[in-house]
Amino acid sequence: MSTHHHDHCDHTHCHDHGPTLGYGRKLAISVCVVVAAIILLRPMIVNQMYQRASSYAMYNMHAHVERMCKKILLIDPNHMQAWMSLGVVYADEKKSTQAQAAFLRVLEINPHDQGLASYMLGFLSFQAKDYAKAILYFERVRLQGDKADAALDVEVLKYRHGPSSMRNLRNYAKMLGMLEVAYAKLGDGVALENVRREIEAVKIKHKGRIF
Repeated sequence: MSTHHHDHCDHTHCHDHGPTLGYGRKLAISVCVVVAAIILLRPMIVNQMYQRASSYAMYNMHAHVERMCKKILLIDPNHMQAWMSLGVVYADEKKSTQAQAAFLRVLEINPHDQGLASYMLGFLSFQAKDYAKAILYFERVRLQGDKADAALDVEVLKYRHGPSSMRNLRNYAKMLGMLEVAYAKLGDGVALENVRREIEAVKIKHKGRIF
């Protein structure tokens, strides 16, 4: 009797848990499929979210831009455009500490940046009267040479949208003006003369319209 009961229990045990094991395998496969789909679709989802953030930026809807960029960064912490947009929003709202942190994150992602992030870090440093640091960041922008002027304006337009965006052009000229002040403050006569020569060259290039 004992043996029969034991055999019966074994049989019941196998019968009860067989479907459970099958369900577990199906669930695991389903989870894997969902995860794979999310990974494959993530760039598309993030791109759509960033397009919405850009649309909000056109109307200076800073709170919405900030909210959307933070959502993007939850999905992709290294999304450089989201960090850039976040930095621009913070800078526009005079939140210098947060803006600086966002632009520094851009430089961590792209250590070779010579554009808007470097320019904005220089600008924020200049405002804080940290002239040595301002020079450090502004000189990164100057490394682009003759194309630095146009390249900076293109990037500004990329992150500052709408009718007011034209006000934000000519940043390179403004940067040279700040560099002139910074070098004068630090007493670097050689660098100061070099910047002044470039200012004159840019004036000639743009026929004096940007100063």
